[in-house]
Amino acid sequence: TDGSEPDSIHAPVFNGNMVIQKNTTVKAKAVKDGWYSSDVISFDFLKNTYIPDSVRLLYKLNEVHLADGANTFFNKKLGAIGANNPAWANFWAGARSRDMGLVAMFNKPVTLSSFGLHYMVQEDNGIYPPGTVEVWGGENEQHCKLLLTLRPPLPRKGELPSLKLAEGSFKAQAVSYLRIIAKPHKEKKDEHLLLVDEMFLN
Repeated sequence: TDGSEPDSIHAPVFNGNMVIQKNTTVKAKAVKDGWYSSDVISFDFLKNTYIPDSVRLLYKLNEVHLADGANTFFNKKLGAIGANNPAWANFWAGARSRDMGLVAMFNKPVTLSSFGLHYMVQEDNGIYPPGTVEVWGGENEQHCKLLLTLRPPLPRKGELPSLKLAEGSFKAQAVSYLRIIAKPHKEKKDEHLLLVDEMFLN
């Protein structure tokens, strides 16, 4: 759970009693005396405390990456890398020439203190992190304030494709209304594609 590669000497043995309290990547392998060990397999566990009662898009999504529309971001379906994987084709919402924007509403106020956004990076195909992410929240549209601004780092030239989480925390705030704006990264005349599958409210 610390990001290192597990081995038969230093890694703890899974006993079924582990409790995960925060976003965690678990790496595991199977070993047996006298045998070669298995390959390492990796699992991402992402905490999401609150699901909005309603969500609506502020702008149209990229026509090629519609996913499940406004429901995409809180349906607990993570996308995958790889054009032959159904989770690639069906679970990513995209934006390029327009911002990715949505409004989320709660019937009863919830107390939030962090936000996360799960996105894909494929530098060689022009799939980039958002340039900025703004999270606004409050009682309603007329009474809300900026809670958080995220600016994820840009990928390095030749960086391997990956799935990443941009997250940040803020002073605990009771909200019934959230407005989330993720702006695709723009570089001179280039408009990079932004792909998002899930958002996390804690």
